[in-house]
Amino acid sequence: MSVRLVCKYFDSFVSDERWWKSRIEHEADIKLFPISTTAPGFSYARTFSLLKSEERRWGYWDIKERKSIQGHTGTVDSVKMFLNDSKPYCLSGSRDGSIRLWDLELVKQNTDPKVCSRADLRGAHSGWIWSIDTQKQSNQFLTGSWDDYIKLWNIGESEIEELASARGNGAVTSVAYTGETHCAASTYTRKTIILDVKNSLNVVGEYCFHTGPIFAMEASGDYVYTAGEDNKVIMVDRRQTNLPVCSRKLQEGRTQWLSLGPNQLVCGLAKGQVVFLDPKTLLGVGRFNSEMESIRQIKHTGGSIIAISRRREMRVFKPGMRAGTRAIEGDFENELVRFDYLNGYLVMGDGSGSVSFWTCPNDCGY
Repeated sequence: MSVRLVCKYFDSFVSDERWWKSRIEHEADIKLFPISTTAPGFSYARTFSLLKSEERRWGYWDIKERKSIQGHTGTVDSVKMFLNDSKPYCLSGSRDGSIRLWDLELVKQNTDPKVCSRADLRGAHSGWIWSIDTQKQSNQFLTGSWDDYIKLWNIGESEIEELASARGNGAVTSVAYTGETHCAASTYTRKTIILDVKNSLNVVGEYCFHTGPIFAMEASGDYVYTAGEDNKVIMVDRRQTNLPVCSRKLQEGRTQWLSLGPNQLVCGLAKGQVVFLDPKTLLGVGRFNSEMESIRQIKHTGGSIIAISRRREMRVFKPGMRAGTRAIEGDFENELVRFDYLNGYLVMGDGSGSVSFWTCPNDCGY
């Protein structure tokens, strides 16, 4: 029986977005950026549920709950989580040129890399693997490396198979899918390359609007966002690469990492600031000081903002205009290099070659 038939009065509350907005502001103590509420499909009710799940998840945080596995012989510069048949997996790439595929359900039970790693590919690249990106509803993924190559891979039953490769004409700092048919790759030599993933990574576009190396990249649909040493954040439509859609030079300094949140582009800066931009115009909509010496990576999860620094520190913030803190952790043994987060699971790659996993507590609502 539907709620409407059981209690019309109760239904009038749960279907009233103003009620959920009030709960977000007073119960969760979060004031959302107005721009985030204009995102396609936005719902105060769903947002409240996600915020409460994140509140519970980080309320349970304990660094000692990790499973740390020596999966590589070099620093782990890239990790990427994804779901396959609703099960969580993670890819990791290292400076030793190897890629591993981790089954997080097996990680819960065992720390032997031979048991919980579904695939171990040595010599995937001849240089450091800086970036990995996956595509929804697909067994394929991308890697970018210091050896100048972008590669496309397929995940089989027990192995990783190379499908295609392309030369980046410079160390590849980041790769990202731009829709189902194309991807983008940024390079240390200031260029961004557009490739056709359905046609053996054939290069279909290239542009150079930065005056220094590109450190970070994000993509959404046909739009590619890059941040470089020149303190600029640049947005380009991959279908028309002759001119940027818009560009913004941040007076606060250099952006180390970009992350797309609900209708906002989050910039993690080298001096510790967090800046929020409108993804359509790159106009500033907010900022706060993370109180971290330097942000190495940042991620907007929808319900939290996670950042790590070069000082072996992680901080988790509430999203929105108040930027309250959910968790602070500074007791990591090794240098933090890259992390990813999905549905309450946290994966961290570090300078020792280890990959650390924190599984999601059962009652977080994911």
